[in-house]
Amino acid sequence: MRILAIRGRNLASLADPFELDFDAPPLGRTGLFAITGPTGAGKSTLLDALCLALFDRIPRLPGGSGVAVGRAGDDPRLRTRSTDVRSILRRGAGSGWAEVDFVGSDRQRYRARWEVRRARERPDGRLQPQTLLLQELESGQVIGEGKTGTLACIRQRLGLSFEQFRRSVLLAQGDFAAFLRAGAGDRSSLLERITGTTLYSELSRAAFARAGEEEAALRHLRERLQEQSPLDAEQRAGLEREQARLQQQLERTERELQRLRERQRWQRELAALQQALAEAEARHAQATTGWQQAEEMRRELAAVEAAQPLRPLLERVLELEAAVVEARRRRQREDRGREIATGLERRAQRARKVVQGLRSAMEEALERLQPLLQQARERAHRIEEGGQRVDRLAADAGAAAAAAADIEQYIQNISQQIEKQEESIHKYARLMAESPELESLAGRWEQWQEEWHRRSDRLRQRRLEERARLRQMEEELEQARATLAGVERRTAALQERLQRVRDTLDRALEAGSDEQIGQLRRTLQPDVPCPVCGSREHPWAGRTAAGEGGQETLRRELQRLQQEQQGAVSEQEQGRRQVASLDARVEQQQRLLRQIEAEYDDFVGSWIEPVAGLLPRAAVPEGGKTVGMAGAGGIDSGAEWTAHLARRVQAWRDWQQAREQAIAERERLAGQLGGRRLLLQERTALRDRLERELATQREALERLRERNRQLLGGLDVKRIATSMASLMAAIRRRSEAMESVYQEARNRRSLAEQACSHWQALLAGREEELRQAAAALEAALEELGSDRQTLAGQLSRDADWVTARRDQVNRLRESLDRWQTLVSERQQRLQAHLHSGQQAQAAGTEEELDALETRGQALQRSLIELGARLGEDDRRRRRGEALRVELEQQQRRWRCWAEINELIGSHDGKKYRGFAQSLTLDALLGHANLQLRELTRRYLLQRVPGSDLEIQVIDRDMGDEVRSVHSLSGGESFIVSLALALGLASLSSDQVQVESLFIDEGFGTLDQETLDLTIAALDALQSLGRQVGIISHVPALVERIGVRVVVERQGEGRGRVHLEVA
Repeated sequence: MRILAIRGRNLASLADPFELDFDAPPLGRTGLFAITGPTGAGKSTLLDALCLALFDRIPRLPGGSGVAVGRAGDDPRLRTRSTDVRSILRRGAGSGWAEVDFVGSDRQRYRARWEVRRARERPDGRLQPQTLLLQELESGQVIGEGKTGTLACIRQRLGLSFEQFRRSVLLAQGDFAAFLRAGAGDRSSLLERITGTTLYSELSRAAFARAGEEEAALRHLRERLQEQSPLDAEQRAGLEREQARLQQQLERTERELQRLRERQRWQRELAALQQALAEAEARHAQATTGWQQAEEMRRELAAVEAAQPLRPLLERVLELEAAVVEARRRRQREDRGREIATGLERRAQRARKVVQGLRSAMEEALERLQPLLQQARERAHRIEEGGQRVDRLAADAGAAAAAAADIEQYIQNISQQIEKQEESIHKYARLMAESPELESLAGRWEQWQEEWHRRSDRLRQRRLEERARLRQMEEELEQARATLAGVERRTAALQERLQRVRDTLDRALEAGSDEQIGQLRRTLQPDVPCPVCGSREHPWAGRTAAGEGGQETLRRELQRLQQEQQGAVSEQEQGRRQVASLDARVEQQQRLLRQIEAEYDDFVGSWIEPVAGLLPRAAVPEGGKTVGMAGAGGIDSGAEWTAHLARRVQAWRDWQQAREQAIAERERLAGQLGGRRLLLQERTALRDRLERELATQREALERLRERNRQLLGGLDVKRIATSMASLMAAIRRRSEAMESVYQEARNRRSLAEQACSHWQALLAGREEELRQAAAALEAALEELGSDRQTLAGQLSRDADWVTARRDQVNRLRESLDRWQTLVSERQQRLQAHLHSGQQAQAAGTEEELDALETRGQALQRSLIELGARLGEDDRRRRRGEALRVELEQQQRRWRCWAEINELIGSHDGKKYRGFAQSLTLDALLGHANLQLRELTRRYLLQRVPGSDLEIQVIDRDMGDEVRSVHSLSGGESFIVSLALALGLASLSSDQVQVESLFIDEGFGTLDQETLDLTIAALDALQSLGRQVGIISHVPALVERIGVRVVVERQGEGRGRVHLEVA
């Protein structure tokens, strides 16, 4: 795996696009290069871009959910979490990206791109989800779908996970340098963090916790099993006999109840049948009366139905009479219309002749006027063109005047800005002159600040770690004390119960019988504590004592309580020892914290006070020099003091930069001022020329308009032509309209004559039909024996009336028949019920029935209570059996986890971690020695015999002398720590060949001898075919490397990346 190129834009301080091409000159021709620049310029951002494009992660971001960061006035929706990789997007940028070209484990070339943008790419837009893209460079094919799929494809082609990449490409040389210098206590945690073997500590603690949980579950099951004591055989048999006896009594009672209910039901049915018969007879009488009262209605209905056949004939006669009247009315109206149409035709003919004459005269007048109008049109066209030229010249002159005024205003603004820049230059020069001591401090501020942060951060981190250990110890101590208090309370309760059992047993032995035990059992109540043992479960409550059985029971109970008391006393002693041990550890940890605070006080006094002497008294923060951890602010106060110095230095640099910017701005504005003055002269000359030309054109236009007014007496030619055309068009329209009126009048007269003939013929036909229909109606009425008036009255009853009366008669007939049938049926049912043989009186059955029902309910309640007791006993037996099976399974699980805990478990994780780390260190030393052999053949690394994490060095140049790692010089320590870091890279990358390495920081200040050894080791490393990037700002080291990637700080939080070749 080899990194070919890193690109990006708008990432943290690197706002401008940048590119590092490791496959092209000059980086492609060298195996060793440096990445250098001041603190905060953006060196580490280059590695962030590398990890973003490949893994969508940043090494320096913490884990977890983090907190939302932003200014107090920011929209909460625009804030980002402190663990969100999108927070690397530069503030004020709408989008940003990182891109990496690499050679995968399959030797193919790929390009991975990570991109993030804000909504609509606005600086104040909400951050959108980041996107990833993987592309094969040779074919251009896009690989993977979605972010998850693309990350999986990148990992497959790299052959490395993110953690493996961090350990094999981003070498942890600085961490191994600290590992070599650390004590025995810190070395374990450092190795665990470097190699990523925290899993073993977690497994050890998890095994310890799981064993405790399984043991607690086992105790809980045993306690639950003791609570499920069932009834003895004698008690259960007695309950079952009582249940059978009550069941027999209940069955006899239910049979007697059934017999009484049958007698009562026969009496109720007899009363109901008699009542139904009386009701049916009354309804039959009502139906008979209704039928007789409807006699008149039935005769009228018969007459109406007989007249129905004559309805069509009568309706036809009436229809023809109405048609004859309508035909006569229409014939008269058409006669009047024919006379009106004839008069209109004569008037329209006269008007048509008048309009035709007017049209001929108008056409002759237009023909004579046409030449004069043509001449007037030509002059009007010339006047319009002249007006347009005048308007254009007026607009150009106005624009020129406005441009000249704008330029004059702009010149005035530039002059004011130049005056402001002069004031800024004098102000910042005065501020810099008032603080000359800051100039010397600003020159070496980055080096001082970086070293201060490195040492203070190490002390702060150590304090945080030790405080965390102290809190963990205090929590363990509180838990141990709470456990001990619970054990002591249980021991006291067992002692009290043991004493009560002893007293009871002594009284029983003195009495010589079990009468006292039997009396005690009879006094036991459900859910009431036993006066002897305090339990609420009483499995012996229903049993009777016989002989020595009760005393034996008390002896067994006494023996059981004594065993429990011994176990509780042992557990109490163990808890006290654990509390004492934890007390001692807490006190030792507190002493260690005080030692760290004293170390920091010494560091502050030796580090900050020399720098404070460079500042005047007024520049020193309130409170004097500094305070230590144990003082008012501890490390926080030291950080506040350095922050104050940083603000003072940054203020001086801001003054200097602002003064330089003001001078540059003044020169730029002066150049613009000269150019604008020349432009003003040109615009003024143009304005004057246009105004003179405008005056000339206006005079010529006025002369042309005067000649045109003399031609037509001052009338507008367009208006004359328009008026004549409008008049001629109106005359033509009038002529056409009169022709249409004449033709319409002729058509209307013709139509009126046709309508008169039509209605005359139709009237004759309707009168003949009416005569024939009236004769037929008179014949039918004579046959029926009625007249036309009577027939009309009968036929005025419509079909709904006939239907309603016919339905009413039918309902009366159906009701009479139905109630007649129902009376007969109910008489038959009454006779059948009377002959059923159950005519006994029901006197006294209600009282007997109530008594039997009360007795049955009492028996049912008793049976339910007995069933509940037997059911509860069954459930106890089933639960007890299930708990015994569960107890056996839990015992097997507990034994399994107890054995695992015995092997690897511990509350602090040290048991398994120490064993695993010793194996990890052996494998790491093996890989490190292979790397060390390539760097220098002088040294060999070994684990100290009998120790888990101690390392010793074999010096072959000194006769295989065994040396401590603490005896190594600076250069030797660098070589050993570099070999360990390369060993970890080989161990992490497994079978993937990593050809690109980056070593970030960890060099410190190197003397000449150490520098020579360092350069020699790095040259040996690049000779193995690897490309090595050194990230450092140590001048002595950087100057010895030919190709350098320089990250410059440009102010306003911006950085610029460029290459330098020595």
